[in-house]
Amino acid sequence: MFSVVHQPKGEQCHAVVWNKLCPQFADGFKEFTPEGITEARQAVADIGNNQLQLDINESDVVDLLESHAEELTNEDLMELEQQMIAFEEEGQVLETPEPNRFLTKELAEAFHLIETGMAKLEEQDPNAERFTKIYQIFLSCCKAIYNEKKKSSVQATLNVYFKKLTSEINLHSPAAESDPDSAPGPSSPAPGPSSNS
Repeated sequence: MFSVVHQPKGEQCHAVVWNKLCPQFADGFKEFTPEGITEARQAVADIGNNQLQLDINESDVVDLLESHAEELTNEDLMELEQQMIAFEEEGQVLETPEPNRFLTKELAEAFHLIETGMAKLEEQDPNAERFTKIYQIFLSCCKAIYNEKKKSSVQATLNVYFKKLTSEINLHSPAAESDPDSAPGPSSPAPGPSSNS
């Protein structure tokens, strides 16, 4: 009874417990200050606005945090389950879009079109040296991507050139029945070294 009466209450209790259980994590931590909490919320809002280009403020961050602090009710869970069933029934699979990538054929076509257009512009430009410099800068990175893609498509493994036989010779085919010498059968021995020598 003595220990129950003299235990610290609330946040003090948590600090005491953490200091005893995991002193390396507590490290004299007392509590979050209101200024620190406000700064953290503002930092999250700034990240959302600047990096993610969302239009949010500190109250939006508070609302989001509060909505996740609440426990889901049975009604909420049932509603989520019904939504998942509806998605499955409709065949709506949440697909992630395939990332854009360069295809060798499309790059070759694009470069052909660019070179045709650049040739027309070069005819009209009185300063050929300036045009050549701009042209080299303009296409250098794209040509590097094209050459890398082309090189990787040429360097195929040897497995591509070996065909795996998936079907066996059909001994009952009309061709095999009409030409008895074409396939070994039970009446004719298979070619190879004989065992009677």
